Amino acid sequence: GPNLVPVFNAYVLAAVSAPADIDHAGPVPSRGPSVFRRHYARAGLLADKTADRYTIVSTHKGGIVYHFRGSTLSRLDAGAAACDGRGRLYTTQAHRPGNRVDVKSDTLCIHAPFTLAKRQLPTPVQFIVLRLLALTAFRSLRLSNLVKRLAARHLFGRNRSTGAENRREIQLGPELTIQDRASLPRGLTALPPQGAFRAITMASQGYWQRQDDDSQ
Repeated sequence: GPNLVPVFNAYVLAAVSAPADIDHAGPVPSRGPSVFRRHYARAGLLADKTADRYTIVSTHKGGIVYHFRGSTLSRLDAGAAACDGRGRLYTTQAHRPGNRVDVKSDTLCIHAPFTLAKRQLPTPVQFIVLRLLALTAFRSLRLSNLVKRLAARHLFGRNRSTGAENRREIQLGPELTIQDRASLPRGLTALPPQGAFRAITMASQGYWQRQDDDSQ
């Protein structure tokens, strides 16, 4: 996908920043022979690995699930979704480190609130204005950074609380199952399972290369 380059660069940055005495040999965990289940609570990730499957769950983002059988992605579930009478989308995808998470044996439960997905797109006039600003005023690094911070705050900050919550129960195993139980107030309607969807898409930033550090 379009973010392959920055993801690859993140791996390169980690490799060149690691101490020289660390042994980098061996496959990545998903391809290795070991069997494990690890819950990285601070990162909001749970990884479940056996000989024939590999599952990753994002607990901070409402229970987004990637489930691989062998090297094939057999299931991708991006969380619960609902809409109101005006057609606005609400999802559990907002990054919430405070989500309540319970792990018992093969069962993982995640309680996550529904928040409004801000999907604003520029009009043709706004697009032309932005392009003109990019060629003129936004050449000022200070001004362009200020606008970026304001845009990020508008899109990601102050997620509107609806009072609605979803309880996602994930049964880990070869035939992974997911059950959502949404408690929705009047005016919100649960949508059928969406599978893969994005509440918001942002452009990539920071295409790091080794010369960036050398120049400093």
